[in-house]
Amino acid sequence: MIYKLGNVADMSKLPSMDDRLRNAIFKNLKILDDNYGEDRDIDNDDGGYVLFFEPGTTEEEIQSYHDYDFEVIE
Repeated sequence: MIYKLGNVADMSKLPSMDDRLRNAIFKNLKILDDNYGEDRDIDNDDGGYVLFFEPGTTEEEIQSYHDYDFEVIE
């Protein structure tokens, strides 16, 4: 599963995780909120978002968020 987070309030959607990881995500979202506003439209306004991928997320799920060509580099 993929979580698309635009602001600190979206963290309530996340599953349980290591406190260090949760804190890192919080810090990044706080920066976005402070610089671009908590109420922005994350798909159309400036500021961006954070994507959190759970272990086991498939290539197809990732491609649904990013249009890219997958190439294995060995």
